[in-house]
Amino acid sequence: MATTSRDPATVKAKIGQALQAGDQRKALALGERLFKLPKSSPADCMSVAELAESLGDVDLAVLALRQAHRRSPEDVQVLFRLAETEHRAGQTVEALDHLEKARALATQAVELDYLANLLNRMGDAAAAARAFDDALALEPNNLSILANRAIAKAFMGQAEDAEAIYDDIIGWGHNSALTYLNRSWLRKQTAEANHLDDLKAALARVGENTAESAFLNYAIAKECEDLGRFDEAFTYLQTGAAQRRANIVYDLNVDLAEFDALKKAFDASFLSRGHKGHPSEEPIFILGLPRTGSTLVERILGAHSQVFAAGELQSLRLQMRRKATDVAHRQGLYQNFDMIRMCRDIDFKGLGRDYIRSTRPHAGQVPHFIDKLPTNFVYIGLIAAALPNAKIIHTCRNPMDTCYAILKQPFLESYYYSYDQKELGGYFVGYKALMDHWAAALPGRIIDVHYEDMVADSEAVAKDLVARLGLEWEDACLDHTANREASTTASALQVRQPIYKTSVDKWRRFEKQLEPLRDTLRAGGLEIE
Repeated sequence: MATTSRDPATVKAKIGQALQAGDQRKALALGERLFKLPKSSPADCMSVAELAESLGDVDLAVLALRQAHRRSPEDVQVLFRLAETEHRAGQTVEALDHLEKARALATQAVELDYLANLLNRMGDAAAAARAFDDALALEPNNLSILANRAIAKAFMGQAEDAEAIYDDIIGWGHNSALTYLNRSWLRKQTAEANHLDDLKAALARVGENTAESAFLNYAIAKECEDLGRFDEAFTYLQTGAAQRRANIVYDLNVDLAEFDALKKAFDASFLSRGHKGHPSEEPIFILGLPRTGSTLVERILGAHSQVFAAGELQSLRLQMRRKATDVAHRQGLYQNFDMIRMCRDIDFKGLGRDYIRSTRPHAGQVPHFIDKLPTNFVYIGLIAAALPNAKIIHTCRNPMDTCYAILKQPFLESYYYSYDQKELGGYFVGYKALMDHWAAALPGRIIDVHYEDMVADSEAVAKDLVARLGLEWEDACLDHTANREASTTASALQVRQPIYKTSVDKWRRFEKQLEPLRDTLRAGGLEIE
């Protein structure tokens, strides 16, 4: 037994047998044995990492990938995989260190492009820009890399440069619908300068009911609305949304059931128990639904000398899942366990500590940092227990304006409720009920910032918000358009412009077309006016 167990092929066979028998605990234990064997290959280590991640053990995946790196220290693909997994595990410092090693080894444009995209995801926009430029120096006409560089330019607020790149790409025959769509969103289109003819010709080429046609319909809708052609705009928007919805698997009831489970698990009684969380006062969470002014609030606060805008961090969700999975594994559960129930029994102090660590090296240079992931509204109960001194800002907006702004934004890999008016309205009703629950269970803990108030008197709202965060006022907070930090959200360009009051009540241009949405919100007990 001792001899055969040191043979990688034998151990791999036993892993397969354990999985077939449903014994995931044994499979993971055998996986750990496999990557530690002297004769295990880098491929063996990578397969263990894949197994560990599929069973929710990201820490084991990191250990296996580090072993793969030791076995093959100059393999760029191993370094990329290791850095990605470390980032998911909240080990950002280690991830960036391994990306630096990958940068020294990368010799191909495709590798530098991949590196740049990873750096963007990890919040290092400046390093990503350098990597994109290095990739283009090797392959200046690589259309895929050029498209990625244009996105990075947009995130940096360099709209004219981005549009010039997109014009070149399209001129060279790169007909990706996303290229057309991204170009349309760079600026407000005018009668003298728009792309409607190009867009409609592209739509005619690709035909209807395809992924490409959906994005082109969104682009045409956006440009028609810019030009005041509202009926035409909504026709294209509705078509594009229906095409997107037809290709997405989504069940609103699953989300609503999760909201109900959260309210039951994290009720006022549970949250009032005085959980011993991590004492850090660094985090400022800005959360809510998208398109409610969260990026504007982030830019205002991020201009303060004591605050760093860290962007939309995935760390809290990832750390929560790790801690909940640990609880489940201690109970002998590996798949299909109740994640929300597991969260009640996690180490809240450890969750807060590991979350803070995961924000390094970007955060920690000044007293506070902003985490602006909108969907953190789901985890307010966890935030309250794990980080009792964190500040929580909830950005909110008129329900109809919020939902219309979401409806017309073609999110690529999130917000699947946004393509059907009734589903969108139903989600909003559920979100509002959950936020009402958090407000009642955590009185005084959540700071509401209303978009309409910000538009009416941004200076008054900004000063009040800074004061409520316990900070001294700084005039730099008033000039959010001067903030040159990268923004990787759909509002990346809008937040560099002055605040316009025309953004309020935009939905009224489409009152008739939005009746299904309005009826759903009213049926949920929400006031529209």
